Amino acid sequence: MVFWYDTVNENSWTALVLAEREEPPLAKTVGWFINEDEKCIRLAGSVVGEEVGYEVIPKGMVRNIELVRQDELEVQQKE
Repeated sequence: MVFWYDTVNENSWTALVLAEREEPPLAKTVGWFINEDEKCIRLAGSVVGEEVGYEVIPKGMVRNIELVRQDELEVQQKE
């Protein structure tokens, strides 16, 4: 489980004093660890056959990482 700060984007007219106080929301993503490098962490949230639905989270946005359960990411190989 990755806890990370998401961005905020507001496209409607907003008072500057409100924008100055805006804070990024803390998000959490649960998934299978694919890999990581110096810039980002990659998680798979869904697996179908040999394909995955995935998320790439920049490390600069990560607050914390917690191991929920140790399972291997397994994909079915086509025969």
